[in-house]
Amino acid sequence: MQKIHYDPNTGISTEYGEREGKILLRHTIDKSDIRKYLELNKKAYNAVPHKTWKSVMRKKNIVKVANIPPWLIIKWKNEGIDIFKPEGLERACKLLNSSEYEYLRTNPGRI
Repeated sequence: MQKIHYDPNTGISTEYGEREGKILLRHTIDKSDIRKYLELNKKAYNAVPHKTWKSVMRKKNIVKVANIPPWLIIKWKNEGIDIFKPEGLERACKLLNSSEYEYLRTNPGRI
């Protein structure tokens, strides 16, 4: 595999290779980039006064409730969850409400 691109904004490296006449692309991310991303989400979550959440929802304002990193969007898409389609977005919301993905949340409450 040969590295062909690195995006410093997302931390994603893209590599290219060939095997048995097929073109392969591999996306990777450094674990330190993942930790940084999750720490930023945690800070955003803790910065929101929890009482505000209920009053905002009553007013039906738009509120950022999660920050899904690009590498996870790619992973989910490979698993059949396309967040840019209604049925995929529904599945992603269920995942974001689970304890497995709680560190992607930037606001309390359920989606």
